[in-house]
Amino acid sequence: MHLRLNTLLRSALDDIEPSIVCGVSYYPVAVETDAGEILECVYLAEENGYYGQWGVWPEQDSGKRSIKIEKVLSVSASVKRLPWKYAKVVYDAGESGMGYHLFTVRFKNGVTQVVLDGGGADFIEYPVGLSGVDVSAVLPHVGRESPAITQSPSYYWCLYSK
Repeated sequence: MHLRLNTLLRSALDDIEPSIVCGVSYYPVAVETDAGEILECVYLAEENGYYGQWGVWPEQDSGKRSIKIEKVLSVSASVKRLPWKYAKVVYDAGESGMGYHLFTVRFKNGVTQVVLDGGGADFIEYPVGLSGVDVSAVLPHVGRESPAITQSPSYYWCLYSK
């Protein structure tokens, strides 16, 4: 159903650590499209693993956005990615409620940010001047009472075949 990764894209993925959720590898990346657009938040995943977990293609799910692999010119690390070791803490803790995670990100400078996501804990909107290298801890299920909860950015799915 979906195209294979070309050599350039496959090579670029070698430098990006996937998130592994329920045995399926998802690559949280930024992509450049053939229209010259940069999409900062894209999950690149092998189609069989994706379908086995979700049971429906992203194009057929009204709650998901997708981009076809043939539209992707390049992939790179996303500046909005939460480092995998911290996203894994969120995933391992399980959902905070039906279909979402709520967690607090603590930064090395003492700043904290409460994040609410729709199931994918890999992308966040960082406070100005901070990035993934500044994260010092993630506290799953913490921050529900915060007056300032940040919604995680929306993302796309992009599937490929083996």
